Amino acid sequence: MTHSRTILILDDNAAIRDFLVEALSEEGYCVHAVAAADDARAALRAEEPDLFLCDHWLSGTTGLALARELRAAGSTMPIVLVTADKTAQAHDLASVDFCLLKPFDLEELLDCVQTHIRQSAP
Repeated sequence: MTHSRTILILDDNAAIRDFLVEALSEEGYCVHAVAAADDARAALRAEEPDLFLCDHWLSGTTGLALARELRAAGSTMPIVLVTADKTAQAHDLASVDFCLLKPFDLEELLDCVQTHIRQSAP
C-alpha cells in the first residue's frame, strides 16, 4: 500500500528510531529520520512533512519545546509527541496534535499516524 505521505522522525535513541523507520516504511510512508533537534530543524526548513513524529526527551531540548517553536513560526503540520513520561499529558500540549505514550505497540503507532497525518492531496 503506497501512502505517498512523508513523515519526519526525531528520536535520539537509535533502536527506537530504526523501529519507527522500518515500521512506517513497510506501510508505504516516505520516512526520514534524524537524531538531533538541529537536524530536524534543517529537514523542516527544506520541506515540511505530512507528519512530524518527535520524541519528548532530547539532548539539549525537548520535543515539546521544539513543537512550540514550530507553531510560533506558523507551522500547521501535525505533530505527534512520543514520550514515556506519563505526566506529559498534564503539561501544556497545545502545540502538539497527540501524545503517544511509550511503550506502544505497532498497531497503536499505525493508528496514531493514520489518524493524524495530513490528508491533503499529494
